[in-house]
Amino acid sequence: MMTKKNSSSDRGNKGLSTVFGSVLFIILFTVVASALFVAFFNFDKNTQTSVLLEEKRNQEKIAIDDAQLIKNGNEIVSFTAIHVTNFGSATVQIRSIYIDNVWIDDPSISIQAKESSWINLPSPNPFEPTSIITVTTANGVKGVVLESSFMGPPQSTPPPEVSFGPLKLTYEDFKYNDTSSQLGWVDGWSVPRGTTLVWRIEVTNVDDKERTIDLTQFSCLTLVSNDGGGQSPWYLKEITKNGNPHSLSIAPGETVNILYQWKDPQSGNTQNIPNNVGRYRVFLTFFGYFNDQGTLQPYGQTIPFEGVIGT
Repeated sequence: MMTKKNSSSDRGNKGLSTVFGSVLFIILFTVVASALFVAFFNFDKNTQTSVLLEEKRNQEKIAIDDAQLIKNGNEIVSFTAIHVTNFGSATVQIRSIYIDNVWIDDPSISIQAKESSWINLPSPNPFEPTSIITVTTANGVKGVVLESSFMGPPQSTPPPEVSFGPLKLTYEDFKYNDTSSQLGWVDGWSVPRGTTLVWRIEVTNVDDKERTIDLTQFSCLTLVSNDGGGQSPWYLKEITKNGNPHSLSIAPGETVNILYQWKDPQSGNTQNIPNNVGRYRVFLTFFGYFNDQGTLQPYGQTIPFEGVIGT
């Protein structure tokens, strides 16, 4: 009788252990699934926020086109104010003034679309023809000019080049390849509706700190409808150089092509142009890391691009 009782108790303990293990597995699975869901939700939310920010930036265009000069005879000694014109379609707020990358002032002046304003400097600034004046809006859009441009006729020194970040886009090289045809790469400004395609862009790593940029599969090209704001993303498929496969790492000064095809990151599911005829804005969103001799730092960049017509 004693033996049977112990045997029954052992079976009960084993059954309890099995149930307890199953509960632990379910809890662990639920926690991991919840964490993944939150991570992807936050990533998608951050991507949408970045796209909306670049929509605003794409509406801003400013320029410094004049200055109030102080002269000694025919010689320009200094200047006390700059004239900024807003050529964009939205009101901008001027938040910073730099001279040769040195911060001068935060005027916090708003300029309506298609209007202009004089901005006074805190004190007269010495005039140096080779110096660069930069003003930035609250959304990070820049207006840049050489001080020599205030001397009269345009000077032989070219104006400085401004890019949106460490990856510089070749705007003229924007292609797509219809996966169902043999057309090869064609210009991407106009595409047939409903087409299953691969996008191709060209970028150069112009990071001023000369760091390698490692991209992730979450980098994407997004079409945003001009009509209703609907979004269609194409996620990174691969990187090529001179037509050959390349790693996701882009070295300083290196020029590569980035191909976008997937509907979701790494899913292998293709994305299509919407079936309706329409016009779309294009935004490029890059995610990854700066790789500085083995030290990794988060990297993110968004570039507002050209418009696409779905025919």
